[in-house]
Amino acid sequence: MPHLFITQNHNNKMVWQDNTIAIAVLFLSYALIPQILKAHKTKKSLISIQTAIITALGMATLSITYITLNLFYSAAMNALAAILWTILLIQSLIYKNN
Repeated sequence: MPHLFITQNHNNKMVWQDNTIAIAVLFLSYALIPQILKAHKTKKSLISIQTAIITALGMATLSITYITLNLFYSAAMNALAAILWTILLIQSLIYKNN
């Protein structure tokens, strides 16, 4: 019986949460773009490798979790954020000696 309630709850009442999370993560992802461009332009590592790894993995994990809850917009935006953090990670690895 509890499983039936969870399924109904996700199908009918999680739309605003999905939209809210997706919009918030979209803005947070947008804020990463200047960081990526600055690191590329200066050829310097601006974020620690540890920070980039933990955040990229966390965002990817959240994306998978949102898929299991049928929050597809949130999952897509968190996947985008994970990609952006992975770019920052790659930049940190490439430019770590600069």
